[in-house]
Amino acid sequence: MDADLIFPETGSPQGFSSLAMAKWDGKPEPIVRELLQNCLDAAREAGRLRAEVWFTIDERPLADLPGIDAYRKAFEAACEERASAPGASEKRSIKGIDGVLGSGRMRVLFCRDNGIGLGPGGLDRVLTEGNTDKSTGGGTTGVGHLTAFAASDLRYVLYGGRSRSGDAVSGHAVLASHRSPDSPDTGIGGDGYLLRPGQKSLFARGDKYSGRVPPLLADAMERIEGTGSVVCIAGFNDFRDDPAKVVRSLRRVAATHFLAAIALGEMVVHVRDADGKESVVDRAALDGILGQPFIRNQRRRPSDALVSGQQVWRAWQVFDGGRELTDVGVEGVRAWFRPREKDEGYDSRVQLYRDGMWITNGAPNLQPNEFGNSQPFDAVVLVERGELYELVRDAEGPEHLGLDRERIGGGGGGGIRAGDGCANCWPSSATVCAGPRANANAPASSRPTTSSSWGCARRSPSRRLRPLLRPAPKARSREPRWHRTPMRSIPNGARGKRARGAASAVPRWPRGRCFA
Repeated sequence: MDADLIFPETGSPQGFSSLAMAKWDGKPEPIVRELLQNCLDAAREAGRLRAEVWFTIDERPLADLPGIDAYRKAFEAACEERASAPGASEKRSIKGIDGVLGSGRMRVLFCRDNGIGLGPGGLDRVLTEGNTDKSTGGGTTGVGHLTAFAASDLRYVLYGGRSRSGDAVSGHAVLASHRSPDSPDTGIGGDGYLLRPGQKSLFARGDKYSGRVPPLLADAMERIEGTGSVVCIAGFNDFRDDPAKVVRSLRRVAATHFLAAIALGEMVVHVRDADGKESVVDRAALDGILGQPFIRNQRRRPSDALVSGQQVWRAWQVFDGGRELTDVGVEGVRAWFRPREKDEGYDSRVQLYRDGMWITNGAPNLQPNEFGNSQPFDAVVLVERGELYELVRDAEGPEHLGLDRERIGGGGGGGIRAGDGCANCWPSSATVCAGPRANANAPASSRPTTSSSWGCARRSPSRRLRPLLRPAPKARSREPRWHRTPMRSIPNGARGKRARGAASAVPRWPRGRCFA
């Protein structure tokens, strides 16, 4: 055998429960989003004009799983160690693993990309928790790490890569710790790694990863042209849903969270089910996916989703029927604009994307209430590089969703607080600052009094975009402004929600000027 599953020694007990896995269990959006994000980043690092991603659902014999004998042995020892007081979450994990091991077969989900590929250095970053080659988390090797385990009943994920330096294969299984049979005072960790025989841990120097592709990954690795990576989720649990709905979930998440990349032709996602039927998510397919009633009419975000379907549909309408602003005036930023029709509603919404991926529709200074005096519109802002790009990435949360002002500056007294900026920002913040805290010597009387923790314009990821997106102001009405009839003028028997709604149409003589 060219590689085996190694469980290194540990000094800290570990149970079957995992907060990260429990958080994402049964939720396709964070799992698929993380996989696709890393695939897109890997393709860009490889210089590809378009990222190609293939999802394949299959069923394989359990004997094809590399290190299955070591896996069984570690699982049985861990169950014996935890038998005294297993928690409810641990019982569910044990039941899931036991069910797959007892069946002799397993569902698998492959995710393959055309990115930069995985070499030994890339596998080190993937398998080392908390290590990354990005400033805010996540790797650029084309794999999703911790989130992928939530889709595996076996809690076992394999990684294969083809880079310029050749092929490299490894895997990571997450079980529970147990005592060494040879030394009861020695603990064996719950994390197992697919390494060459004789290697004892990831700290081993030299060539610890196998270059021989196991049969389970052989077909996917053979389909890689040039460079690329493969993620194999063993014991795929279909996101705790009907297996017939998995393909629909994969397509929906791709179209929802990577709308900008797909609409601009920078990403194409292929999905193949267990019967060999393949579907494609590209620009031509977006209208059919996002236009479904249960998506486009979804006003509120479901509990298992990260963004509402209606917001994504509105963003797609901007790409499909809007126009791109030719002079945004901010480096590395593109923007699209579409005025809303009267029957489409009265709220304006700006969707923020970074590198083709949806981030938020509530960026500071780009929220709907900022455009209350304008004609309703929809807009999309795509940040791809430059200073604004770095600020947005710094402000993203751990799941790359939303913008958190507290993340700017990283704390420790170096954060950006109200009043940071330059002399050019006082008394207004309409210009770009020369540098943070350049105004430290300015008189206190001239310092800004705003409570925004973005500080001045240089530190606001969106303040300079707001004037560009604001359309023409609302036309002034020449009709009298009618006010709601006071409650005291409504008969007692008619007071209620229906009565109030009806009474609001009764005109009352306007106070002061009667023109808006």
